[in-house]
Amino acid sequence: MKILTIGDSHGRLPFLAPKLIKKYNPDFLVCTGDLAYSDKVRKAIFGNWKKLSDEGMSLADVIGTKKQKTIETEAAKSINYVLKYLNSLGKKVYLIYGNNDYTKEDIKEAKIKALGIEQQVKKYKNVRLLINAYVDLGDANLVAVSGYRGANKIAGKNIKNTEHYSRLSKLFKKSKNKETILLYHDVPFNTRFDLVKNKMSPLNGKHVGSKIIRKILSKYKPILYICGHMHENPGVIRIGRTVCLNTGLVQNKDYFVININGSKVSVKKVK
Repeated sequence: MKILTIGDSHGRLPFLAPKLIKKYNPDFLVCTGDLAYSDKVRKAIFGNWKKLSDEGMSLADVIGTKKQKTIETEAAKSINYVLKYLNSLGKKVYLIYGNNDYTKEDIKEAKIKALGIEQQVKKYKNVRLLINAYVDLGDANLVAVSGYRGANKIAGKNIKNTEHYSRLSKLFKKSKNKETILLYHDVPFNTRFDLVKNKMSPLNGKHVGSKIIRKILSKYKPILYICGHMHENPGVIRIGRTVCLNTGLVQNKDYFVININGSKVSVKKVK
């Protein structure tokens, strides 16, 4: 089994993908989410972190409703731009959404006029959004959950940590008699993947990864874990028997080809 990964795009198109598909002929593609062009939203959040986090104010409260609606509408609508391109690649794409994407719930909360990612993706036959899914790939099973457990109370998709763990556990229990691949947006806690190296971020210098994922990897021991979210340190680490791949960022030209043969996994950065 051969997989080509596309990391977080943040509104940028993976222009190298057609060349890499032709060169490596993967069976399918995997995309780790964060399709939306959210640079303006992230800048507004990071610049007002204390008010949003400690004082419980909304983004509209701190930057004004007009600006909030403008930048969030732009972000939500930009998702379609990336979905359309992914669909044009002519390969099956397995996609999860991340913390910078907009679901129907997020659209409602932001009080903007746009479609959620789960609505936008419906018109693209080659792109399958995996929200809470178990997929039989033949040689292995794929367990995938969309969303993000949140670095703190303001940075998430309103799903509690316990719910994420429960959802993942139920899917893993379905995956028997075959090796399993786990696809989830967040990085595992206390690794080189989750050390923040972004001076714009109020969490710069801290480990902010998911303890849930560490627990899942320890308990269920998938052969491969594919994630994104934090772009500072793309590449491969190993946790126990699990090969963990941080797919990086499209604009940094981070692409990886994964080969799986039984329980053996090899990962190569390609260009």
